[in-house]
Formats: sequence, C-alpha cells, structure tokens
Amino acid sequence: MKIALSFLSAFFLVSVFVPPVRRLALSLGWVDRPDGRKRHRGPIPLSGGWALYLAVGTVAVVFGPPHLAPVLVGGGLLLVLIGLVDDGYKARRRELSPMPKLVAQVAAALVPFWPAYASTACATSSTAGWSSFPCGFRCWPRCCGWWPSSTSSISSTA
Repeated sequence: MKIALSFLSAFFLVSVFVPPVRRLALSLGWVDRPDGRKRHRGPIPLSGGWALYLAVGTVAVVFGPPHLAPVLVGGGLLLVLIGLVDDGYKARRRELSPMPKLVAQVAAALVPFWPAYASTACATSSTAGWSSFPCGFRCWPRCCGWWPSSTSSISSTA
C-alpha cells in the first residue's frame, strides 16, 4: 500500500509541478532548439528536472526511510544543479562537456559515504519498495555505478 501511495503521490506532484516550470522556462527563453543532432521539431522547455526533483524528493522524505532523507535529497540536489548548468548551456546553444556532468554524478553517488552518513546505509528503490543495505567500501561501486548510469539513461531519453 505504501508503494502505491508513494507512486501516486509522485505522479500527482509531477503533474502539479511540471506545468508551471514549463511556463517559466518558455517565458525565460530557457529552451533547447533543434539542430543537426537534435531531432525535435520545435523548442523544448528545459529545467523539468526541478519539477521531478521536487516531486520525487518530497515523496522520498515523506515515504522513504527517515535516516536516508538527507542522503536522497542532498544527492538529488547535486544532480539537479548540474542539470541546471547543463540546461543553461543548451539554452545558449552550447554544450557542457561530459566531464563536469560525470564528476557531479559521481559526487552525488558518493553522498552516502560522507562521514555523517557512512554508518547508516545506502538506499535503493525497487519494486519491493525502499531498501537499504549496510554502507561501507564494499557498496560504493554499487552506488557510484548505479546513480551516474541511471541518470545518464534518463537524461538521454529526455
């Protein structure tokens, strides 16, 4: 039941947050324009990551394990900030090189290993709900590999 409620809450919040973020991006000219590499037909509003972050972050704080909320919100904020920088480049018809994006993604994946959280746990989301596993050096490849690869996959589909 908790999983269904968190999914429905995230869906509802994204539905609420996306339209105003979209309107703001369009009014500010914060759009990605088609070119030889990009196949969309018209300008696409940027910065939708903020709407997703607000929705998913809220659901993570409300429904997720309380001791992991700072890790999830902090790591997600790093990803949103690098996404905002990347969107700023795109709005000016420039490209941010992949290295700063990779560094930010790895830094976000390392958030659970900061001293304040090193004794708690890393979190993953699965069909069974939130799960956590003991944090330590044996799990850092899992975090550092999963987060950058999943954010790159999501980013490339947008």
